[in-house]
Amino acid sequence: MGDSVAKLADILHRERDALRQGMLGELEGLAREKEVAIAGIGGLNDAAKLQPLRDLARRNAEMLEAARRGVAAARARVLQLTNATADLRTYTRAGQMTNLSGATRRIERKA
Repeated sequence: MGDSVAKLADILHRERDALRQGMLGELEGLAREKEVAIAGIGGLNDAAKLQPLRDLARRNAEMLEAARRGVAAARARVLQLTNATADLRTYTRAGQMTNLSGATRRIERKA
């Protein structure tokens, strides 16, 4: 049982490292490893051994949520940039608003 606790702690530390390094592709494999390790702990009721695992898991959950928000913000920004030309409005010399939506849609790439 103690080996399973140590194994789960190791997995949670690796998960934290993956989150910190932005290696989100590794999380799926770590989730499978966590499931197996948690099954090995099944009947453990020792709060002193479980609390550090809860703390590690809570910290990782907070980091995962922050990563999710970051990806969502980046996605929204890319959509905003993609649609920017569709909503480009300006005024003529006479003060009339005109829509420049006929412009080509492309994202400017800078080196």
